[in-house]
Amino acid sequence: MMSRTRDVLLLSGLTALAAHGQLYLLTAFPVPAHPPDAQTYPSSLLRPDGEGGVTEVREIASARPAVSWVGVSYDERKAVLVTEWVPGTPPTPEKIIVIDFDKADIVKSCDWPSGVGSSIIANWLAVQPGTGLSLEWHVVGKEPIKDDSVSGFLLDPSVPCEKSLWTPQSEDLRYVVAHGAVGMGGGASYDTQLYIGVSSKDGNGGVYAFTNHLVPLGYQVPASLRKVFAFSRLQSSNQDVFAMSGDERIVFFRKSDKTWHEWRVSTAHSPAIRGFGKYLVAAEIRAPGPENGASAGETEWRTPGASERGPATNAVGQGHVFPGRLLIYDTETEKEFSISTSQGDSEVLLIEGGVVYYRSATRLYSAPLTKGGVGQGRLLATSELIRDAHWAFIKH
Repeated sequence: MMSRTRDVLLLSGLTALAAHGQLYLLTAFPVPAHPPDAQTYPSSLLRPDGEGGVTEVREIASARPAVSWVGVSYDERKAVLVTEWVPGTPPTPEKIIVIDFDKADIVKSCDWPSGVGSSIIANWLAVQPGTGLSLEWHVVGKEPIKDDSVSGFLLDPSVPCEKSLWTPQSEDLRYVVAHGAVGMGGGASYDTQLYIGVSSKDGNGGVYAFTNHLVPLGYQVPASLRKVFAFSRLQSSNQDVFAMSGDERIVFFRKSDKTWHEWRVSTAHSPAIRGFGKYLVAAEIRAPGPENGASAGETEWRTPGASERGPATNAVGQGHVFPGRLLIYDTETEKEFSISTSQGDSEVLLIEGGVVYYRSATRLYSAPLTKGGVGQGRLLATSELIRDAHWAFIKH
């Protein structure tokens, strides 16, 4: 009877999947600034095979050179991967790789510009007026701060690699876009490397980033929401929401009506988040200690050295306790919903078309999402490959 019930759920889940287009998963575990002998991991595109498993569609990047950074824009429907330079004979250069969600493939792959950026502090994505999506980075100059600069690389596939390097102005930081932190508790990858803050010299609560000087981002936090924090981290920025962390809460600007709000996350530990349109998502995190017990589902976790595709699960969790509860916040209705997975190694991978797709260890699920909450989860696929999938998109 249990087997028959599982088969019915799997079939209905696959039927729903087909109705919403073809779902793809992206695997990667960025290892920035790694030593030459460090363990590094490949990146691949996966696709549910319609029979309860997944197919590896293609390799995006091999384990050597390793992926060092991943940025995603669901508004622009692209993912960007940067690979790390690896010493050798001949040395393997860094690459900038662009994946188009509507082609489900690489549409641009370029060597990192020669002689550019030997001391990079942070990468980010920006949507520049007139140029589209751009990869940008903060470079430390010969004399730090004074000689710091910002460089950029156009990601439009129609622009040749040799013509893609450009120099944005520092003030262009206001066009930054970010998806957020991915993986169990956000421990796998973080594309929001910019630190931002509310300047003490700005009585209007202006939000600033910093390169070689303070750069206004065009947002002003009201006094009622800036009493506790002055320095923060950009969490997510898209066409719907600009979100930043602030003590035990997330402070966000809702772009539909240009108003500020806060999400007091129902977890004792302030989490890293990621954004899908109007939705912000996170996982419940507890501090380590006997009073908080153990993470859920640890018997399923990957052990050290068990795979060349990704690290041990406890290395991603970094010692925290994960009860196996995923949090979804609708910034429009200002309501928080949750999904109980009974598995600490779980995360929301995508919210699109009224459906939330999430991973629980090696299993992929979908569930309907409405203003009233999250419906019953449906199993779509099971595979060890799913464990390393931290992003998802639908090819239309």
